[in-house]
Amino acid sequence: SEECERNSLHIIRTAERFLAERGRAEPFGPVIEGYGALPGAERRERAAALAPYVRAVASQDRPQVGHFTDTDVVLDFLARAGHPRLAALGTSCPDHFLRTKVRPLVLDLPPDAPLDEAIARLRELHAAYREEYAAYY
Repeated sequence: SEECERNSLHIIRTAERFLAERGRAEPFGPVIEGYGALPGAERRERAAALAPYVRAVASQDRPQVGHFTDTDVVLDFLARAGHPRLAALGTSCPDHFLRTKVRPLVLDLPPDAPLDEAIARLRELHAAYREEYAAYY
């Protein structure tokens, strides 16, 4: 409805003003040394190498399809010191909950960690994630 749209826009503008007046230059914390993004081609090659393993752990109950994104805002967020704490808070609205579930799973290794180490850590984190997810429900 028009009233709903007006209210939503009012809330967004209020939040924008608040952030402009009181926001911090680095709201997600400083960049973690060694966690900056890999160069584009290397990043996509790395994602392609990890993709079958991500899909395998995510598809334990039924087949899943993943989506890769390496936008600047995502890469910047993942390079920041605050990303583990913020990701652990979980999703902030129902539509995110449908895709991300309770919270995202964050692979807590630098982007250039050896592939076998990343795969082993992914499996370990996913097992813990499944337990937490089951306990949530």
